[in-house]
Amino acid sequence: MDRRNERRLVVCVRCGRTRPHAGRQLCETCRTHQAKRGLLTRWPHALTEARLHALHTGPVAARVAAYAAAREAGMTPVEAARRVGVRPSTAEKYERTLP
Repeated sequence: MDRRNERRLVVCVRCGRTRPHAGRQLCETCRTHQAKRGLLTRWPHALTEARLHALHTGPVAARVAAYAAAREAGMTPVEAARRVGVRPSTAEKYERTLP
């Protein structure tokens, strides 16, 4: 079976067409186009409900709270990430959950 038939359909955030999902909420054509030009960082990974739930429960919630407190104290995202002990890429996920 063709892999394209197995992927869920999404509305591509770049072109607006409903097509099989290829990652970062992009269709395969747009994702390939952006990857070849080194522009995938413009399209962040989507936070699924499961990932958001994990950010608000258990030990991760404590790190998110510590990160939020550091940001409220005036630290930059990189400084706050260092204070909490997470990578800057993880801090970006935390940042998207803050009000």
